[in-house]
Amino acid sequence: MTRVKTAQPATGATVVRHDVAGGEVAGAETCGEVAGREVAIGEAADGDCIGSESDEEFLLERIGADRLTEYRAVPSLVDVQSILEVKTIDGGLVVKTMNLTEAEIQLMIALIELERPIETPNNNSYGFYPKDLQEASKYFGEFLVDWHDAYQLLREKGILVLAGGEYLLSHAAVSLAEQYRRDRPPIWYWYKGYYIRTKNSKAHAQYCEQVFGLNLCQDGFCDMKQIHKLVEVAAIKDRDRILDLGCGNGMILEYISDATGAEVYGIDYIPEAIEQARCRTKPKQNRLKFSVGNLDHIDFPDGYF
Repeated sequence: MTRVKTAQPATGATVVRHDVAGGEVAGAETCGEVAGREVAIGEAADGDCIGSESDEEFLLERIGADRLTEYRAVPSLVDVQSILEVKTIDGGLVVKTMNLTEAEIQLMIALIELERPIETPNNNSYGFYPKDLQEASKYFGEFLVDWHDAYQLLREKGILVLAGGEYLLSHAAVSLAEQYRRDRPPIWYWYKGYYIRTKNSKAHAQYCEQVFGLNLCQDGFCDMKQIHKLVEVAAIKDRDRILDLGCGNGMILEYISDATGAEVYGIDYIPEAIEQARCRTKPKQNRLKFSVGNLDHIDFPDGYF
């Protein structure tokens, strides 16, 4: 799976070009439309930056220590676990990736649920320890897609093997499947639907106004009195840097920034929520910044906030 960023290049930034057909990301000096897909540029982050110990361990295993420093110099366009190879061609860094469809990702998660089930507080009505694929498919709720073609596609990529008449994850693919499961617990799919449904819901807006005092798309928490108390206790003021982990669509963070002048950063793992935040706050992007990311991988220097 490759995530494509839409961002403005920073001065002197490396432009990252994605070859959709070949599944390669190359360093370049120009950018444009590639195979009908928008390319990603420069230093903008959407939460896929290399920085955690687990990511580094994976990269060390996949590409070797001699390539790790070189790879880290270029902002990442891809999910770390999908990297197949990193090499240099004509002086440019090339990252070869494995492109996976939503159906392939779902099938991998379902199979790892059967082979190595875990309990998570983020199950959101999904039952633990599924007995078969039908039960495992409930993991994805309304976003379940047809897996028919995914079996053969994953087998061709070496992710699935056929043993005893049934499909199993290959040994090398287990860590990749586990990573997708960590990145997408059942509640990930629930919140994906939540932000799609509430985006233009007049009923939900009215509910928030009546229950919380203002429509900031709250999900069962944080009324206006609590928000004002938070700002007071934290003594948030103009130009302070504020980090919100799990910011949703950023409406609460936007309200705080508007009220105080603080420079705020919001991280959430739901792409739909971050897209809404970015689109809504585009005129304020000098002090409001949002990125897709996992709370286990926070790529800011110590003391930044």
